[in-house]
Amino acid sequence: MGEALLETLAERQFPVGDIYALARTDSAGEQLRFNGKSVMVQDAAAFDWTQAQLAFFAAALKRLLRTLKRRLTLAAW
Repeated sequence: MGEALLETLAERQFPVGDIYALARTDSAGEQLRFNGKSVMVQDAAAFDWTQAQLAFFAAALKRLLRTLKRRLTLAAW
């Protein structure tokens, strides 16, 4: 899922400073390509969301909602 999203952003020349590819723990450490550069996949559960200004999500809805709820609750404190 994430590869297709990165490909679409690159094709449309979406303006990006830093990009963070996030996934489940078992996918962390994998490498993806974006605009000719290598991007390491990070563990979404451990990601510091204060680093991001904008987020795109491509995941199974149930898992995504569970992760977002936990992260947004922590960010509110």
